[in-house]
Amino acid sequence: MANFASSEPGRSPTGQELQDRALTDNVADRWQRLHEGLARQAARLSEEISGGSHRVEVAMDGGSGRFVMKVVDSDSGLVVRQFPPESVLKVSERMDELSGMLLANEA
Repeated sequence: MANFASSEPGRSPTGQELQDRALTDNVADRWQRLHEGLARQAARLSEEISGGSHRVEVAMDGGSGRFVMKVVDSDSGLVVRQFPPESVLKVSERMDELSGMLLANEA
């Protein structure tokens, strides 16, 4: 989260700083609730689609934050197909890391 503390010691935050802080907190709360809701929906979808010799798993990838769909062999547990592929998730995660480094260097 952004640091909205006053740059001057002992000075109270301005009305604009307080509004910015409230807006940032509100967006973070909404994002968290959205993320939790999507994860619940993904779990339900996985349960509904699965059956037969294959099952479908839909989950959020922890590293990239993207939803991943896997078709898994029910007997062996091996992943038959995954979308997006693992290589795409790794590239996406690496791009996020690099963009974070770029933003940190600009600050």
